[in-house]
Amino acid sequence: MSDMNGTFLNRLSDCALVISDVQNVDFVLVAALLERIDTSRLDELERNLTSAETRLSDARIEERYSDLEELSALTSTWITEYGQQLTVLLQDVENIRVINATIPRECFRKIILEPENPSG
Repeated sequence: MSDMNGTFLNRLSDCALVISDVQNVDFVLVAALLERIDTSRLDELERNLTSAETRLSDARIEERYSDLEELSALTSTWITEYGQQLTVLLQDVENIRVINATIPRECFRKIILEPENPSG
């Protein structure tokens, strides 16, 4: 469990770094639009963009998102199946109640194994 927490925190940190790189790219783009185009800033922009793409690739966010979508679909299928099974079981319980209600509570045919009056 702690490995999962550590992995999650690492991926969260990776996402934060990607966001930071994208913000840097955005900052450079805004600065470039407001000022004359400076090739050194464009180079910086390209480096930040490359860094963000690399971190995004390393974080495998798209792959993990695809895995989560598959798990979500599987979970939905299980929930649907369990709901159907529950419906069948509830019908079975109701059938047993009906059968139980029709069973007589006392025996109407009493069998006497020994006669009460042996003489006669």
